[in-house]
Parts: sequence; C-alpha cells; structure tokens
Amino acid sequence: MLQLSERSERGVRADMLAFPLPEKRERDYIAAIGIAAVFVTASGMVRASRDLAASARTLEVVIIDAWWLETREAAELLARTVRRGRPTRGVEARGMVGAEAARLGLQLTPHAVVLARAVVAARNVDRALRAANRRGDLAWFNRAFKARRQGGDRTSFATAWGRLRQAVARRAVLAGQFEYGSELLEDVFSITT
Repeated sequence: MLQLSERSERGVRADMLAFPLPEKRERDYIAAIGIAAVFVTASGMVRASRDLAASARTLEVVIIDAWWLETREAAELLARTVRRGRPTRGVEARGMVGAEAARLGLQLTPHAVVLARAVVAARNVDRALRAANRRGDLAWFNRAFKARRQGGDRTSFATAWGRLRQAVARRAVLAGQFEYGSELLEDVFSITT
C-alpha cells in the first residue's frame, strides 16, 4: 500500500492516519472493473475519483475514508449531494455519505473490501503472467516490444508490461478467464508515448 504523504491538511498529520491507498497494480485492476470512489478528507472535503492515490497527490489532501460505487456518475452524484450539506469536518462528512447514499438508493462498498479484492486479483494476474511467460505464451509481447523499440518507440518495458497487466486484468474481469495471447497487442501498444 502507498504511504500517506508527509503533508498535513488543516493540522492533521499524515502519520496519524493509516488509510491504505492502492498501489499501481491494484489501481490497474480497479480501473479494469470501472468502479469509482467517493472519498472524504480530514477537513470534510468530499470528492469522486477513479484513482484515490492520484487524487490525494493532486489535491494534496489526506483521505480518511472512501466507498466505491458501480459508476463514476453515481460517485459524482453522491459527492455533489454530500457537498450541498456543507460538511466542515471529515467525521461529519463520513456520516453524510452513508445517509445520502441510502436516500439516493446507491449501494456503497467499503474501501477495505475493494482493496482486499484488488490485492488478490492483482496477485492472480501477476501469477498468471509469470506462468504464461515461463511457458512462452508471451513471446508475441517480447517480439512486439523489441520491434517497437527498434522502430523508435520510447515506451519503457515497465510501461508496456503495466499495460499488458491492465489488459489481462480487464479481459479477466470481462471474460472471467485469463487471456494473454497476441489479441492483446492493440491494447498494449496502441497508446503512443
């Protein structure tokens, strides 16, 4: 899990809080399933996000709680509704999120549940990719990466591998099984850097 920054938000020290933020591989899985979060900061800020770690960094805030919803639209609606109540503290905003979600008929999944699932799923994707690589099932990926580099593409191996991991996670979510064949070529190498 990512550690909280040393910055503080309205006198709240980051080292006093232990809110776990997803690491890159867990964020890849979360992105693949397409859910979005509503998060609360110590000062009572309420926002919607698909990437909690990026939001915490960009906004320079300390997230104290989060819940996940099926769509970004639902998360944004809930965040807007809670903000209309003008919470002034994180504790107040926490209570408002649950109450407003119930009023709107939205189902919340606690962050800890989503994170635990993402950790297991990311581990399974990594394990499947390592096994596929050992069997030679990823020869197409290595050939394509080498050809792209020789053609002048500056994408790093780590970036390309991360895209492969995300594509495999997305397919696993959609198809219910791991796929790592050359049909992923476009998903991995279609983005130019």
